[in-house]
Amino acid sequence: FPVTIPEQNEIDGTTVQANDRRIKTINIPRPTTADKLIVNGTPLTIVNVMPTEPGGVALVYTLQCRA
Repeated sequence: FPVTIPEQNEIDGTTVQANDRRIKTINIPRPTTADKLIVNGTPLTIVNVMPTEPGGVALVYTLQCRA
């Protein structure tokens, strides 16, 4: 899954931090902030789940994660 970093103008130091990562996922059960991910050996905590739900059906989840 692609991993991206927030744009500089999105970083406020609280809601979005400089070390946050965004990960897009598909075809998985709905993730929650209680879930953890490991990316390239680094454990990440999910701090926000943003579903893309055209027609009310979640197709893609964008996860805001923090180390």
